[in-house]
Amino acid sequence: GTPLKDWDIKINYGIKTGFNDAFIIDGKKKDELIAQDPKSAEIIKKFIRGRDINNTKFNYNEYFLINSHNGIKDKEIPRIDVLNDYPAIFNHLKQFEKELISRQDKGDHWTNLRNCAYLEEFEKDKIAFPVINRKWSFIFVEKGIQVLAPMRFITANSKNELFYIKSIFGGNLIKWYWKRVGNMQDNNGFQMDSYIVEMIPIPKIPLEEQQPFIDLVDIILKKKEKGEDTTIEEQTIDMLVYKLYELTDEEVKVVEPGFALSKEEYENYELEG
Repeated sequence: GTPLKDWDIKINYGIKTGFNDAFIIDGKKKDELIAQDPKSAEIIKKFIRGRDINNTKFNYNEYFLINSHNGIKDKEIPRIDVLNDYPAIFNHLKQFEKELISRQDKGDHWTNLRNCAYLEEFEKDKIAFPVINRKWSFIFVEKGIQVLAPMRFITANSKNELFYIKSIFGGNLIKWYWKRVGNMQDNNGFQMDSYIVEMIPIPKIPLEEQQPFIDLVDIILKKKEKGEDTTIEEQTIDMLVYKLYELTDEEVKVVEPGFALSKEEYENYELEG
């Protein structure tokens, strides 16, 4: 495989607010701010955090992020001017003025979030994962939804590329591999250090060969949204991954002791339907 760092992808940290009590609001407060000033909706964003996800979808938590970012001067993206442009949000943040001024990681104005050089990456499709990944979870997150630190996320050139990478990452083989090359917590949580994530070897194969993986991830996401079981699809991905890495039947049994196909069935296995 090719180490992930040599793919045309990016791995970044989620947003750090420096004071979540001010910038994270519930649905009721969101509605109040928009009722006071409809323009407030422009910078109130959906977000996810590590506790909200499993391996295939996120359980939306009904909380929202006030994304008063600090812009990117080199790219001529202006900072959010909360004081002059978003009066309802300014009045909300003003009650936390003392705490927000005392932050070390604030932007140009105390109402702004810290500088973020990869601000545009949050507007792309992405794969997000917790830093302490107890459930071996890698979740596809649609463009525009923010990712909150300490989570990290991967962006790529296309949704298909993300689906392919997710199919490899989410299965039993890389989980088994990580236990031998990565860092583990005492409670069996996987510590997802970026320098190890970017070294995971992913085979670069033509798009037409990636398609079965991509299709299965798409099916899983759609089924999960409906609350349907995806065990067969997940097992099928594992099977395709074993074959992709050219594991023998005996090697697969090391990774997955319950592996039950005969050698002939394994060697002849192909995705059907």
